[in-house]
Parts: sequence; C-alpha cells; structure tokens
Amino acid sequence: SLLKKQHPEFENDITLQLETLSNTDASIPSTARDITIQRVQQIGETNQISDSIQKIQLQFDYLIDTNKKRDTIYALLKTSDVKINGETFRTSKVSFEKKEQ
Repeated sequence: SLLKKQHPEFENDITLQLETLSNTDASIPSTARDITIQRVQQIGETNQISDSIQKIQLQFDYLIDTNKKRDTIYALLKTSDVKINGETFRTSKVSFEKKEQ
C-alpha cells in the first residue's frame, strides 16, 4: 500500500489498528480471531491539516473466514521535531479514525 511504502516503520502498527477498528464493525462476530487485511490503498488526495498533520483516506478489504468486505478509514500522520542534546530528530506517529459520516 502507499502508506506502507511511504512510511514502512508503521507497517505492524497499521495492520494492528486496522484489525482493531474492523473488529468493531457490527457485522464481525466478536469471537472472530482470524482477520486478514488486504489491498490497503489511498483514495483521494492527502489532506494537509496543519504543518505537522496529514489526513489520508484509505480503502481496504478484510477477510473473515471466507467473507470479504470493504471498508474505508482515515489515517492521521503526525510529525514533530524533538531536540535531544542539541540534535534535532523527526518523530512520526500514525493513528486511525473511522470514516466520517
């Protein structure tokens, strides 16, 4: 996916957060443990919220047993500069929120 290519350091975090958010869907049984996320892709343009925050709309498929569904979610990429012993480091954080209604 584009998000993983541009920010490979978030690959595990992205998958875990998508699985957690997908598991809140009423159509997914609470006992489902094997969820597979596939075809994560950006739709639309990156929205620059502020100097340090970008909002990206993502579309993905999730598989539970043989049932395949599609969902949409927003990724928020937050960056900031931190100075440690006079040296500046750029930090990044990704979080997800459900699609706005």
